[in-house]
Amino acid sequence: YRAGRQGERFMEVCKAEQISAFCHPNALMTLEEYLIDYASPEVRAAGEALDIACSLFGGCPTGETRTTIAFNIKTAKFIIHTPGPRFSEARAEECDALLEACYRNSLRAAEEHDCKSVAFPSISTGIYRFPLDRAAAIVARVFDEYRTQPGALERVTMCCFDDASAQAYRAAFAQRKLI
Repeated sequence: YRAGRQGERFMEVCKAEQISAFCHPNALMTLEEYLIDYASPEVRAAGEALDIACSLFGGCPTGETRTTIAFNIKTAKFIIHTPGPRFSEARAEECDALLEACYRNSLRAAEEHDCKSVAFPSISTGIYRFPLDRAAAIVARVFDEYRTQPGALERVTMCCFDDASAQAYRAAFAQRKLI
C-alpha cells in the first residue's frame, strides 16, 4: 500500500476549507452546465480565464475528463473537469459505472500531469441526486483498487462540503481500511 510523506496516510477526508492539493477535480461539463456551476469555489477562484478555457473543450462526455491549469487557485496547479452522472434508479448500474469512470479517469489525469496529490469533491451527490452512501461505496472501491497500483500520487483527499458527506466517506473508507 502507498503511504503519504513521512508516514502520513495516503487517503483522507476533510472539510472544504482544509484543502490543499495539486489537482482539484471539478464536476464541470458543457459550457452551459459550466456557467450554472458558479457556486463552485473552484470556478469563483479561477476566474474568467477558466470560463474561456472550458468553452474551448466543446463539452465532455459523462465519466471522461478534461484538464486545465488552475489559473487563480493558489492551492492547485490543475483542475480536472469530469461530468458526473445524473442518478436514475432505472439506470442505476449505468450511473454506478459512469461515477466510477469519473474517479478512475481523474486519478489517471492527475498522474498524467505529474500531480503528487489530488482532492476530490463528492461528484454527482448534489443536484444530480446520486445517493451519498452509494457514491461513497463506489469511491472507496476505486480508491482501494488504486492504492495497490504503482503510481506518482502520494495523497488522495475527499473534500466534503458538509458533515453528512464527510461521515459517509469516512465510513466507506474505514470499511475498506483506507483511513
